[in-house]
Amino acid sequence: MPNKSNADDLPVVQAGAYIRVSTDEQVEGGYSIQLQRERITAQIAAKGWELFKVYEDGGQSGGKLERPALQEMLADASTGKIQAIVIYKLTG
Repeated sequence: MPNKSNADDLPVVQAGAYIRVSTDEQVEGGYSIQLQRERITAQIAAKGWELFKVYEDGGQSGGKLERPALQEMLADASTGKIQAIVIYKLTG
């Protein structure tokens, strides 16, 4: 599917928003799914990108890659449906 174009005839970036919360502490610590969604969608809009889809893995550990929404998002990226992935925060 071809990307839409903006007023300058440049392709519009289709962005995927990835949201994950695994513990109650993250929710209480300010990383709620709703907060992540709001911040990520605001960032996508600020860049002039279009939100393709929100990929949400609630209650999933970050220590494993076998997360349903993560795998769906990676498949969409590999097929070109999305050109960018936006997350709220990297932890380390």
